[in-house]
Amino acid sequence: MQPGSVPPNTFATLFASRKAGEGVLITVIPSDKAPKEAAQIMANNYKQQGMRVLGNPVQIPGQNAYRFTYVSTNNKMHAIVFISGNGKHLANVSILGRHGTGGLALLKGLTSKEDKLFPKF
Repeated sequence: MQPGSVPPNTFATLFASRKAGEGVLITVIPSDKAPKEAAQIMANNYKQQGMRVLGNPVQIPGQNAYRFTYVSTNNKMHAIVFISGNGKHLANVSILGRHGTGGLALLKGLTSKEDKLFPKF
């Protein structure tokens, strides 16, 4: 992401493939908020923006991470959103695109220097 496009102390990166028609947006912010609460707030914010959120955030079994899906107002973009945290930071990992398979394959190789920051994909 370009400098100045995200708030201070926030990390954001975008991986995109035109060929696959998918992208993965990873954002990490300093926060001690519980992932469950953060996921619900985010889902509510998307609803207020007119997105169609498909169900409430659900916990990923055995992890302190939550997942929900939304569709843009024009039905052209689908997103799978994962929210997780370790008490110091929250991570928002969003797979953007029609199917999510390419993005999910990319995320299976994700590692972090901070313990339990990202969910296991």
